[in-house]
Amino acid sequence: MNPTTPVCACFEPRSGSGAWWRLGSAAFLAVNAMVLGLAVNGSEVTASERFALESATGLISLGIAVLLGGELVTAAWRARGLSLELLFLSGIAASFTASLLSLFQGIGGTYFDVAGLLLLVYSLGREVGRYGQERVLSELTVSIANSGVQKGDTVQVLPGQPIPADGLILRGTALVQDTNLTGESFARPMQEGDLVRAGSFPLDASIWIEATATAADSEIEKVRALMVERLARPGRTLELAQRALRWFIPTVTAATLGTFFWHWQANPWPVALSHAMSVLVIACPCALGFAAPLTVWSAMARLRQTGILCRSGEALERLADVDTVVFDKTGTLSAPEAYAATLEVDASWTGGRDRLLRLLSTAEQASAHPIARAMAPLWEGVAPAELESIRLLPGRGLSAAVIDGGKPFLVEVTLGADPSRHSVEVRVNGRAAATVYLDESLRPALDETLDGLTTDRLRLVLATGDGAARAAVIPIADQHSRQTPQEKLALVDGLNAAGHRVLFLGDGLNDGPAMAASHVGMTVATASPAIQEVASLLNLNGDWRALPVTLRIARQAVGALRRNIAVALGYNLVGMAIAAAGWLSPVTAALLMTVSSITVVLMALNVLNIEVTGEERVLVD
Repeated sequence: MNPTTPVCACFEPRSGSGAWWRLGSAAFLAVNAMVLGLAVNGSEVTASERFALESATGLISLGIAVLLGGELVTAAWRARGLSLELLFLSGIAASFTASLLSLFQGIGGTYFDVAGLLLLVYSLGREVGRYGQERVLSELTVSIANSGVQKGDTVQVLPGQPIPADGLILRGTALVQDTNLTGESFARPMQEGDLVRAGSFPLDASIWIEATATAADSEIEKVRALMVERLARPGRTLELAQRALRWFIPTVTAATLGTFFWHWQANPWPVALSHAMSVLVIACPCALGFAAPLTVWSAMARLRQTGILCRSGEALERLADVDTVVFDKTGTLSAPEAYAATLEVDASWTGGRDRLLRLLSTAEQASAHPIARAMAPLWEGVAPAELESIRLLPGRGLSAAVIDGGKPFLVEVTLGADPSRHSVEVRVNGRAAATVYLDESLRPALDETLDGLTTDRLRLVLATGDGAARAAVIPIADQHSRQTPQEKLALVDGLNAAGHRVLFLGDGLNDGPAMAASHVGMTVATASPAIQEVASLLNLNGDWRALPVTLRIARQAVGALRRNIAVALGYNLVGMAIAAAGWLSPVTAALLMTVSSITVVLMALNVLNIEVTGEERVLVD
């Protein structure tokens, strides 16, 4: 078996409401089977009555097998080796076979109800695991696979609507926001012949595109598929649980056979078989097969509630080990969509700063464009002039006819031409009047975040390509400025060599080598696709207030995971010893196994109850 192949094959794509309907029906049948079993074993009945009741129990359990057995058999076949499914299947098959022999020979007890209960427990655990997994997968990205767009289709995309498939613009010009794919926070002007990606959207005008791929083959869906693949990678503790299953299953098989032959020496074979069945039933390691993966999925779902996407169980475990956090600055601690606007009036403008602000505010307040929102602090408290008309300049900006003091003005606000700095050019009556520069601001509550990490005794380091003066605005004592990618890598290598477990936070390609060398990496949703490939965790909203609780959730989840595995193994070994001594009936063993399974599943789901404060709960729309 490939070492990366999960021993438990029960977590697969979500099966829908039909599976829960089958589970509900099977649970109803299982309760009735248990009632009939108690009636047979707990009261005086004649041989014919016993045969009738046991036959009815067998038929009910057969109905449970019809409802739920297909997926168990399929999963056991796919595993093609020692697996949790094989252990359940062996217990169920042994229960049915022994029960049929006892039924028609008229000696010993029957265990049809035990077989039905085993199948129900397995199926319930599988569906709970699927539910936990789906909670994470459904949040990965905006999926557009069901849009129905086919290659060659022509589609009109209205302002604000997501583009449903990768395609070429046939007609129209617009500012297109594609932050989710490119990491560029500013919208880009796109026109006829340009390639646009699914998931991006026009801001200021409609465009008509010809799809160059189906929706399911778009770039954003490829990213989603890659994330799904990453999520399947188990962490070290989960791999340990899977390896434990590999030796646990042969141990159970040997213990079951040993118990049978030991008791057969002094008792009739039905008695020996009953004791062996008890060993096999109580040994089902649900904590290893169900609760361990469920703990990981529950923690990942909890992280998602705080705006952090964890891409694998391995990343979760690595995050729990972190003792040092290394930050990049630009784009990571600074917010690319929150700008400090600076107005520089052109020397040729003679109308005065106040009039210019009135004209600019009148034009821009009629617009919902993100750039207009960024400039809004400039004209706070300024009374606007009279807006006569406004016209969008698709892909460029806007033009507005404004009346101020009884005089008409034509105001044009367009994107600046300087590629090195975000800017907006303002022209009045065809002449340059001003330039508005938009500089990045720090992300919200940064001081609070850093204080929380320091309280948790984490070492904080800043590694930035900026000069010392610009780096000084970040309240981190250990600062490394003017860092090249090679120097950032050397910094992380040095920390690794000193025995530290580094969490690296960055967003640019220059952070890639250092992030790849770190113990675990995290980036923001505005980062480039290449750096998102390297990072194991993704901050979906860029608010680092979630970081301290993210580390706390990871530590608690991994601790719970290890405790669950230890408790489950100990419980199973003690239970097997008691059953091998002949002190448990198969029915009692099945009930104890069910109680233990429910307990460890509830312990796994308890990860979802880790307390998160209102400030830490930063949900993504």
